[in-house]
Amino acid sequence: MIKKVAILGGGAAGLAAGHNLLKANIEFTLFEKEDYYGGLARSFQWHGFDCDFAAHRFFTNDEEVKKEALQLVPMLRHYRRSKLYVKGHWLNDPINPAELARVIPLREALKMAAELARPTRNQDQARNFKEYVVGKYGGYMYEAFFRPYTEKMFGIQSEELSVLWAQKKTRLINPFKKVDGGSKRYFAHFYYPLSGGYGSISDRLYQPIASHVKLHSPVTSILTENGQVRGVEYLKDDRPQVFDCDTIISTLPLPVSARLLGLRSDLSFQKVDAIYIWVNKAYASPNHWVYFIDESVCINRMVEFKHMSPYNCPEQTTVLCAEVTQDVPDPAARVVADLIRTGFIEEGSVLDTKVVREPYSYPLYSVGYDDVVKETSAQLRQFTGFHLFGRAAEFEHYEVDDLIGGAGKLVRTLATREGQEQMATTPEQAQKEKICVVLLSFNNQADTLECLASLKALDGGPYHTYLVDNGSTDGTITGVGVQYPEVEILAQPTNLGVPRGFNKGVYQALVDGYDYILLLNNDTVANPTMVEELLAVLKADPDRAVAMPCIYYYPPRPLPLGRQEVWADGGYYRKFPPAIKLKDDRKSIDFSRPRQVEYVPTCGLLFHRRAFENVGLFDEGYFLFYEDWDFSERLRDAGLTIWSVPTAVLWHKVSRSTKKNLSFYWQKRGESAMRFFRRHHRPLSTALQMGYFFLRDFVLHPANLKYLKDYRHGIQAGKATTLEKFPDLASMLRKNSEN
Repeated sequence: MIKKVAILGGGAAGLAAGHNLLKANIEFTLFEKEDYYGGLARSFQWHGFDCDFAAHRFFTNDEEVKKEALQLVPMLRHYRRSKLYVKGHWLNDPINPAELARVIPLREALKMAAELARPTRNQDQARNFKEYVVGKYGGYMYEAFFRPYTEKMFGIQSEELSVLWAQKKTRLINPFKKVDGGSKRYFAHFYYPLSGGYGSISDRLYQPIASHVKLHSPVTSILTENGQVRGVEYLKDDRPQVFDCDTIISTLPLPVSARLLGLRSDLSFQKVDAIYIWVNKAYASPNHWVYFIDESVCINRMVEFKHMSPYNCPEQTTVLCAEVTQDVPDPAARVVADLIRTGFIEEGSVLDTKVVREPYSYPLYSVGYDDVVKETSAQLRQFTGFHLFGRAAEFEHYEVDDLIGGAGKLVRTLATREGQEQMATTPEQAQKEKICVVLLSFNNQADTLECLASLKALDGGPYHTYLVDNGSTDGTITGVGVQYPEVEILAQPTNLGVPRGFNKGVYQALVDGYDYILLLNNDTVANPTMVEELLAVLKADPDRAVAMPCIYYYPPRPLPLGRQEVWADGGYYRKFPPAIKLKDDRKSIDFSRPRQVEYVPTCGLLFHRRAFENVGLFDEGYFLFYEDWDFSERLRDAGLTIWSVPTAVLWHKVSRSTKKNLSFYWQKRGESAMRFFRRHHRPLSTALQMGYFFLRDFVLHPANLKYLKDYRHGIQAGKATTLEKFPDLASMLRKNSEN
């Protein structure tokens, strides 16, 4: 049975291992020679920016690993934007020969096309990187693209580089061949922490195990007895210390692990200089990162942190981080000169530079390295209780997602081998989901009290409720305070409008750490099972951001109900006549199952906090109407999905407040519609839709003509409003905190 474990190294691998050992109730101590943790996956503050060591992003095809990571830290979901600097031109990434052909001489383009179209040759017999790439993509792409970047990155000739690296990492959009879209080499989106940089993942792994970590404590040797691990010797305050243990997880570079056990391993690593450049410009480019293929540029790749997360970043400046593996006398000066020469930044725009070096960044995959790794690993496995884990330790190009998934497997394996199956496989006690309710009210006290009564009866509750009262004058605040003293009332002095009112509650819920936020209008009544039905659908996939119930006309009736009783269950854009339909009436839809939809109304929705972390809060440029359509558009643009859940039920007293002042109602209808269509549609589409609304709402309903003047005034106001940038969470949080 395992008694004590020593983890060597406080990078992401060591932290992930410790995180899982803690969950398995296995005693351990982690040793890190530096006075900081995180290794390559660390971040620091510089000139107001969260800066990572070099470029990082989170991507995985493993849904369980994705869920675990998103539970660790809030992350933004990005559509990948990256460029390649090839032969003096900026091209899309991954490299597309058809695009390259447009910027090279015709003769070269024809040669490239002929080589790409021919059958792949000599893949099984390829002995090195060059032979593999030439056989698969041809000599032209090898010389123009693959060779210069790879040799610059590793500092050796491509004939000296293992064929295994080529098999794992080379990627190209070959118009004549099928692309393996499921590979990690091809990904359209990725995740990145909302705040704190990529190192916030390491921070979150470290926090619960901090008392088990010894920083500035280099291990000097490993103690063994008859082939069994017995402990480690380490230095603390330059004084030798001994830690007794029966198991070691080493995340140290493989040659270092071997040396600590008196062995030798002829493996090498490539250093990386991370060059940080503070630029006097809001953004240097529209891309998350760029790759410099040409040999004349010393940079391998470069990231712009502000694109990874704009949260709490200075507005008028930006920071770039360039990776350099070449040996150059003054890397910062050389990087700045190369960026100016390629037109990436302007001369005189650099405010400051900083250089951080990591000697063990990239394992050097020279020909035959795999045999050395196998031999060294076999020698180390002879010591009972000694285990290798992580990129440097296993000499594999692992990312943080690999480490999160691998750490759990390693700990389960260790416990199982040592007869601790019960301890290792017993799941951590399930924590109750952090769910709250944000309820928006404006007068109609009786409706608010009826809604709160239905919330109190929700299964899985009670849920903390924020009541955002938009300046009610009918005693709503007093009535709620007397009957529901547990409700947290966020009283506003005046009617702020729907989006701004909801933002007040959402802001507070995010600050208070809630994972799920149920938004409701006060003229609704919830079925007891509603939240749990919505929650089950949202939890099924981390790309799901919002779930809506099937909303029926009030009053509540026994279920099931027919389609004629449905007010809304997920909207869609109808091309003709052009309009967004609140209720889906297409015959091809199966309304009995949860389904993905295009639009949802804010009168009753369950949000995961990632929705707001990715696209910001509601646009306060609206007062009433269309803020929900706008938010739906932004969610889908960010690659997040919106779901309708038919088994979740909500009853709605339609237009209980909005139609009391019809002049105001029609003015806001016109203003919001114009704002929405200007932002999300082209001029012709906007004109067609506004024309259709005129026919539908006024020509076919002449009783409304007396409000046409109000509607026209609203349209003019919508035309005159500024379409500012979509509100991101950072600016909205600042704005709400100031108010």
